[in-house]
Amino acid sequence: GFGTMADHLADDFALGVAVERAGYRIEFSDVVVESVSPDEQSLAELFRHQVRWQRTVRLCNPAGYCGSFVLHGFSLLTLALVLFGWDRRAAALGAALLTAKALAATLIQRLSGASQRLAPLTCLPLSEWMSFTAWLRGFGSCEVLWRGRRYAVMPQGRLVPVEAETAPAAPGLGIPAAIAAKP
Repeated sequence: GFGTMADHLADDFALGVAVERAGYRIEFSDVVVESVSPDEQSLAELFRHQVRWQRTVRLCNPAGYCGSFVLHGFSLLTLALVLFGWDRRAAALGAALLTAKALAATLIQRLSGASQRLAPLTCLPLSEWMSFTAWLRGFGSCEVLWRGRRYAVMPQGRLVPVEAETAPAAPGLGIPAAIAAKP
């Protein structure tokens, strides 16, 4: 039941593993789900969320996480330009990667029926660097801050509290049931 996933930051991952272990297969939905978190009121909160997500992915799927470095080509190329000096081919490749990501984002918006918003594409280089930095930070500690509490994220994403609550959290809003119920 769902109680077995109550202590998981990656409850969707745990659910998929449970489904596969039961002998069923995982299939993709043809429905696009849009998720907007009202919790991220600042760039710092958004960054902490991305780092938490990266750490969770690393613990649930270490090989896939390490292999995802290929997704950071733009950041790696711009870093190489800063460290080793200007190179026309590297700059052109970086521009091509950024253009491909912008076109992919535009195509996804169009195919999903979302309204075409081109203004956010101007933030794409910053977004790429933020994502790369969060990915690097994901190699760090196995702790995350979730709804004002610090947790250790165990393999496969199970949460274990590591300290007393640091900020008030609303009941039922993100504190895993099994943890919240413990004395």
